[in-house]
Amino acid sequence: MTTKEEKAAYAREWRSRPENIERARASARAWKKQNREMANAYNKRWRQENPGKSAEHSRRYHDQNRDVMAQRMAAWRAANPGKARVAYSRRRKTVVRATPTWVDANAIEIFYREAAERGMHVDHIVPLKGRTVCGLHVPWNLQLLSRTDNCRKSNKLIQRT
Repeated sequence: MTTKEEKAAYAREWRSRPENIERARASARAWKKQNREMANAYNKRWRQENPGKSAEHSRRYHDQNRDVMAQRMAAWRAANPGKARVAYSRRRKTVVRATPTWVDANAIEIFYREAAERGMHVDHIVPLKGRTVCGLHVPWNLQLLSRTDNCRKSNKLIQRT
């Protein structure tokens, strides 16, 4: 008779085989869809028991697998052109709404040009759509950050001391 740990180890090994990966993912998606409340409760309990672990793991995975993540995103955009257009359109509308009519557009353009030349990202110091505050798309709310730093910051407002 096999123990619970042996069964779990076999299941992990089975799911990791290349021929079973997609089948296991489809099965997990179907289970989550049918058991939404139970899955949400499990995820909430795991996050409470492991504070900061999921964000740290996700950031490390993205840093180590940039090419894979870029390919996945490109494949998603190709498979979901309508959703990709909607997301791009929403972002563009957010920027337009956050740009005052009196702003110097040339100064903003200089930021973006310099970012492209230096291989950096333009970041909004105060996010355009933050949880607690929304900033403006103006030159004094922009900064140049490396790709890693910008992705790590996301749309958070970082308090400076």
